[in-house]
Amino acid sequence: MSPKPQTFDTTVIVVNHKDKMPIIEGNETIPETDGHTNLAYYSSSIDVFNYDEICLKDFRKLSAISIDHRNQDKKGNTHEAKEATRDQFNSSYEPESWKMVLRQMWIPFLIAGFGSVFAGIVLNAVTQWSVFHDVPQLEIMVPAFLGLIGNIQTTLASRLSTAANLGILDCPKQLVSILWGNLLIVQCQAPILGMFAACASLAISSLNQRTRTNITWEHTLLLASGSVLTSIVSNTLLSATISAVIVASRKLKLNPDNISIPVAASMGDVCSIAILAVISQKMYDLKNQYFQMGLILAFIAITPIYGYFARINRFSKSVIVTGWAAILGAVIVEQPGGMVMQSAFERYKVLSTFQPLVNGIGSNLVGIQTSRMSTFLHSVSKKGQLPESNSRYCVGPFWVFSPMVNIHAQMARLLMLVVVPAHLFYMTFIYLVQTRFSFSLILTFPFVSTYCLAVIIQLTVLLYLAYVSVFWAWSRKINPDNSAIPFTSALADVLGNCFMAAAFTFLKWINDPNVQLISDDINDQYQSCYNCTTSTVLSLTMTTTTTTLKSIPDFNHTLF
Repeated sequence: MSPKPQTFDTTVIVVNHKDKMPIIEGNETIPETDGHTNLAYYSSSIDVFNYDEICLKDFRKLSAISIDHRNQDKKGNTHEAKEATRDQFNSSYEPESWKMVLRQMWIPFLIAGFGSVFAGIVLNAVTQWSVFHDVPQLEIMVPAFLGLIGNIQTTLASRLSTAANLGILDCPKQLVSILWGNLLIVQCQAPILGMFAACASLAISSLNQRTRTNITWEHTLLLASGSVLTSIVSNTLLSATISAVIVASRKLKLNPDNISIPVAASMGDVCSIAILAVISQKMYDLKNQYFQMGLILAFIAITPIYGYFARINRFSKSVIVTGWAAILGAVIVEQPGGMVMQSAFERYKVLSTFQPLVNGIGSNLVGIQTSRMSTFLHSVSKKGQLPESNSRYCVGPFWVFSPMVNIHAQMARLLMLVVVPAHLFYMTFIYLVQTRFSFSLILTFPFVSTYCLAVIIQLTVLLYLAYVSVFWAWSRKINPDNSAIPFTSALADVLGNCFMAAAFTFLKWINDPNVQLISDDINDQYQSCYNCTTSTVLSLTMTTTTTTLKSIPDFNHTLF
């Protein structure tokens, strides 16, 4: 008996010995082979070949012919293979109807919204803890840290969703390999990016006079150790959950693009806030600097090991090298949003409940659109080549929402129709449960209309920038799964923070009852901060009169 053959790369295998050989179909699509199919090795199938030497010989011959055709295509000697590949790409993508998309996404989106609501409630509660009062850098870090966790998980969800839609996850052997490779990526990224988020928070807080005085070595270790440990724990739990959701979606013949992103974003927010608060408070109560330093060094030391194994995995070897820049850039982009949120939280108690909801829903919706466009490009064209239906990435805003010229406009308009009813639903839910929490919400017309206008503007800008970023990245041979989603998620947080701060500033200007200052007991804790600001201004402006100095605290209250 001849030895078992090795794996053959082949596009089409035509077997004349149908009575002796099983039906063989390609079951894996690898980007490195330009869309050609790879016939994986199956012992049960090859055993049939071994019983007949003629069948085995024909199989090897046909495989060699297929490899020769592919090599000729790479050398540019023929164009038939390119045309066949292009036809295969163009016929492999079938746009879904809006009814099917809505039917698949509404339950995950509903759960994601409740996750964002509870994330806001948890954030409103934990900001009253002693660690958040004594370490203000922790509150500044929250938006960037949540965005960090969300970026890692949404890029993971987008990569796995694209692989599922291309059929890679249908092979059990390749399923285990790609899940293992992506888990290694997450474990390698988590401690490094957690440390980076802590350092960025410290850098931003050093620009603020009030928070600058609270930067100490103890607070720095607390921030770094809490961020690193929370990042590892959260990403491990969320990665396992998202992988299970995507595999189950594929088994149930559902599009993972419509399901995985909301699950990743919703669970990421509420779990990360809760874990970060608990770990930070425990570290704060423990006050053991050696333990915190050892924890940081231990996790950083094992990171290269994860990176090495991710580098030798063929599904993760490119991502482990190229998947850092976009996420690191997203953390930097989100830092100004943290300053805005931290300043606004000091003045408006209700805002801390709505902020994760606004950012979460915006990130969910734009993440769905970004992941779907990425899957579309992987299905219909090669990297660096835009399809004829979307031949430009620099387009006007109306192009993104016009179904006459853009096949993705129907989905964009569906998301725009969903955003307002979703926010109204969750706003009503918050109103009904407010008696259990330490804030008061009155559904006035100015509040509801201003709030809805802010989220509409946020999503409109996000959908436009998502289109531009996805198609620009593809035209530059960059995978949008790793680059566009962190960019749009970071912008969702920044725009959500800024638009909500502007909305509450307007509501305060018209004296809306919802925009009330924080309670007196908390306000007393910040009175010393205003006095510090007053003394600083006095030392810099010797000609300032006493009357002007007395008005400075009132002026600070009117900023937001």
